[in-house]
Amino acid sequence: GLRSYNSPDPCVYFKTDPASPETEVELSRWREGRYVVIKFIDTHKDQANIDVGIIALIGYFGRCAKHSMPLGPWMRRTARQIWVHPNPLKSMFSSSGWVCDGRDFTGGCRSGQTDFHQTNVYTVTFRCTKSGFDLCEKCAYDPSLGKVTEASLASDIEALANPTMCKLAVTRLRNLWRRNWLVTLSKFFQHGLLDVLIQALH
Repeated sequence: GLRSYNSPDPCVYFKTDPASPETEVELSRWREGRYVVIKFIDTHKDQANIDVGIIALIGYFGRCAKHSMPLGPWMRRTARQIWVHPNPLKSMFSSSGWVCDGRDFTGGCRSGQTDFHQTNVYTVTFRCTKSGFDLCEKCAYDPSLGKVTEASLASDIEALANPTMCKLAVTRLRNLWRRNWLVTLSKFFQHGLLDVLIQALH
């Protein structure tokens, strides 16, 4: 149970699925206090211990508590981005390092991720557990991800001209042209691809 500082009774009871250590509970209203106390009453089968990896509180609190509203499920969400990955992606927290794979597609990661060590354990990832493919929340819900737009063209050309981003930009172009280079290559020429390449050679 989860206990409030001003009440001896738990705020809420919860249970975990034997196949998954994750659980998510929704409070009817925010409780104020300095600590979160979790008490485990029992474990599954022969388990002697349960290790707590991540505790995350999501919503409005403190001075913003009056803006609190039901947010619905947070951990059990799914997203589909068929332009960049064929499988459904499930929201989760990850204690291991990850980087948004949206960085490898035209326009790049919508959160600006370019490499590992730019997230923390409280950064939500949408992951395909079969392949390890990850998307940040902004990429997971951006309908333009993987599609050529004016914004993605400008972003890719700018990255190509940047020595620190050039390698990543080439990956984006390669992934894009593998799909349909006949249609997209001309658009990059129109946005100055040849000028950037000539400048890079000099």
